[in-house]
Amino acid sequence: MHLTYLSSWKRKLKLAPSTTEKRKKDVLDGADSVNVNITIPITPIFSDDVKVLLNETQWASQSGKDGYARRFHDKFFLFLFLVTISAMIYLTIDFWISDIISKRSNFSDNFPHRQMFITSLQILIISILISAICSVLVIFTGKLFIWLSLISVAGTQFALAGTFLKEAILTSSMVGYTASILIGIVALVFIISIYVMRHRVEFACAHLGVAGRAILSSPVILLAAVFMAVIQSFWSLIWILGMLRVLDYFKIGTKTGCVGNECLIHVTNQSAIGISIGMLFIYFWGSIIFRNILAVTVASIVSSWKCHIHKNSRVGNAFLEAWTYHLGSVCFGSLLVAVVETVRKVLSTLVALASRRKRFYLAWLFSMISSTLHFVEYLMEFCNRFAYAYIGCYKCAFIPASKRSMQFLKTKGWSAVVNQEITRTAFWYANLLSGSTVAFIILRISDIAYSHELAFFQYQKHMVAAVGFVIGYLVNTVVMSVISSAVTTVYVLWAEDPTSWIRTRPKEYQILHNVWSKIYPDDYNSGFGANSNSVS
Repeated sequence: MHLTYLSSWKRKLKLAPSTTEKRKKDVLDGADSVNVNITIPITPIFSDDVKVLLNETQWASQSGKDGYARRFHDKFFLFLFLVTISAMIYLTIDFWISDIISKRSNFSDNFPHRQMFITSLQILIISILISAICSVLVIFTGKLFIWLSLISVAGTQFALAGTFLKEAILTSSMVGYTASILIGIVALVFIISIYVMRHRVEFACAHLGVAGRAILSSPVILLAAVFMAVIQSFWSLIWILGMLRVLDYFKIGTKTGCVGNECLIHVTNQSAIGISIGMLFIYFWGSIIFRNILAVTVASIVSSWKCHIHKNSRVGNAFLEAWTYHLGSVCFGSLLVAVVETVRKVLSTLVALASRRKRFYLAWLFSMISSTLHFVEYLMEFCNRFAYAYIGCYKCAFIPASKRSMQFLKTKGWSAVVNQEITRTAFWYANLLSGSTVAFIILRISDIAYSHELAFFQYQKHMVAAVGFVIGYLVNTVVMSVISSAVTTVYVLWAEDPTSWIRTRPKEYQILHNVWSKIYPDDYNSGFGANSNSVS
């Protein structure tokens, strides 16, 4: 077999001989062909930087050596993100100085501002603690937690169907009967799917167990997750204060010196809609970026763990690379998802407004478009998970990583979907538990701390609970993304080259070999990795 390379590639071809097999290949130099001994990976990956084929072992072994020079990817999106963050920080500082520290608004004497600040800090601390507990729980009780989440989701659906049925019997409402029947059918289908895919649960649990070992081998990554959770929480706080400053700048807010019904918020439709959409997009983009930075970091760490690359600063180097060289790629991928999510939120608002005005056909149209975009968003996030794994493992830009992930999913699509969806349900259940727990705890704390301001607190009670749930949910999403990204990376590294695990991780190889041989023998290809048409 002969591989042909352009002569311009020769000087850039520098591979790691310690991790691959020596084979005799042909290299095309101008019009002549000469025989040279070079090292090629067992499962090649295309690198957009230097136009050579590499695998994750070679990338890990050349980290910090005189191999391929690291460089920033997708610089335009990196610049756009830095400008956006700088603007939000400026708005937050300006609001803090002009509305809180200034004489016209004494923070120590202004109870609403003081309560908002203290409550935000309480929500931050509680969210971090609850998220840390959830992550440890999922790692050590992987299989039990997955089954618990699946059963709980099904039980919740049946309980909701029963609630609608009870209400329909009491009120003789056809809407209640219809909702009860539809939700009951969904719950029944979910139960049947769980039974049919019960063996696939074992498949997902095996990958979750191996991912847990990779995480525990570098437990410092959990501290990085906590750090990202803190950043996520402060980002939410910065966004809220920045939003208040923008509203104040455009004179959108409560009238000062008002009493009773005069304290209505007066806005212009154009200003309110434009500001809300823009700020909503900024919040979603920042939140998704911070979550995906951790995904790239985890992918790099798991790849190094798999290759037995021991470095004292392995986590620190991976985290630094994600914040610098790969930040532009993360911003690029997150931008597309943030746009779709923002449009979905706008459409959801339009559905509510159309329903309130009894324009049901218009509401139905907006709802259908929103559902379509929700499916598009799901596909984008699903493909991006694998793209970020390739970025972390192979140090490439977002577009080449996306192309490789799409090519990868063509041959591993069904097994990838099942593996991701089962674990995704467990992680979603953990996020829901975390958000609900944070909301309950912050309500209890606020009820005790501000009982002397009962009237004011009762007015803000539902808002405090909603903010606690949202922030708790988002913070736990950041922390749980460590496990989710590790599962995705383990799946990619195994599906690309399972035989390399024999040399580096024999115990983990046996675990994954057993479940792949049992559940997906065709995708496993008798232990030789990707099918022959997966990589040309």
